[in-house]
Amino acid sequence: MGKKIKIGLNKSVTDEKGQAFILVLILLVLGSLIITPLLAYMSSGLIVGQMHVRMTHEAYAADAGVEDAVWQIKTGAAEVPGLGGDPWAYDIADANEKVVNVTIENVSVDEEDAPTYKITSVATSDTGQSTTVESYVSMGGGGIAEALVSNNTITINRDSAINGGVYALADITMYQGAEIFGDVSTATGEISGGTVHGAINEGVEPLDWPTEVDTQQYQDEASVNYHDGDYDVVQGPNTITLGPLYVTGDLHIGKYNTILLEGTVYVQGGLKIDRDSNLIGSGNLICEQDLELNQMLSSDPSDFIFIMSTSGSIAIHQEIDSRALIYSPFGAVTVDQDANLTGSIIANNDIYLNKYFNVTYDPNIDVDIELPGGGGAGALVIHTYTIE
Repeated sequence: MGKKIKIGLNKSVTDEKGQAFILVLILLVLGSLIITPLLAYMSSGLIVGQMHVRMTHEAYAADAGVEDAVWQIKTGAAEVPGLGGDPWAYDIADANEKVVNVTIENVSVDEEDAPTYKITSVATSDTGQSTTVESYVSMGGGGIAEALVSNNTITINRDSAINGGVYALADITMYQGAEIFGDVSTATGEISGGTVHGAINEGVEPLDWPTEVDTQQYQDEASVNYHDGDYDVVQGPNTITLGPLYVTGDLHIGKYNTILLEGTVYVQGGLKIDRDSNLIGSGNLICEQDLELNQMLSSDPSDFIFIMSTSGSIAIHQEIDSRALIYSPFGAVTVDQDANLTGSIIANNDIYLNKYFNVTYDPNIDVDIELPGGGGAGALVIHTYTIE
């Protein structure tokens, strides 16, 4: 009896019939669990990829519409509306295989101001889907025609945005994520990297550069408060009203101070403001030697600061959130911190801008001094550029 039981157990263990079928069923279940969502993921990725390609092509086509509108405005096309005139709408039949509808609207407030236009460019695909680019541009009328002007090279680091024209005698180098919303021109160099939403002009006529700088008016404004020798402001925290002030030596302001600029400050030597200070207000900050700002530069949008070194270089090592003109007629300008500047930077030598630098050209900024590349009716500025 015990022997028969033993034989029966051996048979039940060694009999493998049906086990392969069970394994196949398990694999089928696992396959269905994996393959179905994988196919869905691949399908979604394909759809997203196609959508991205479509939107990219539409964006390029819409950008071409903006560039065409800019050209129409610059060349004075008869259909471009005047103040109070009806918008001009027209189509571009084939831009990047898209139909582009462009509308130019004059949104100027006053006849005495520089004409300002709203450009709307809509690129539509065969599917009926579309991408819109909206841009506000104006014809320059002040003494400055560009956002950046250098009589040597310009370096714009990554993730920076320049809203306005850029000119350099030599190379203009942009890094990843840097964008220029305006025309870019060089006389003898090359334009490389980044993205330019405007015309690229190489081999242009070099700008005439002033051989001397007349600052007498600013000296007269500052001399009502005259200080002979060096002028030192101790470490704060203090709130200091600065200007008008004429200093025959160096001006040095210690850290942790809040400086309220009121009027013109003229320094025959160098000017340095230490870190962790804050410069606010409106006026002129001018020195004859190197100018170094290690403090936060900020001001109300209605304020304006004119910063100039007549024979040295300018270095800004703290954040900028201000409306200003930065001018170095015989030196370089370096900004190595984040910045939101409304205005222009002009330098006889190199201009170097750190990453996350944003500058928006302001055609209404003008100063009582000769500048290179003076503006005029032919200078067109792109103020905003929005993709929807």
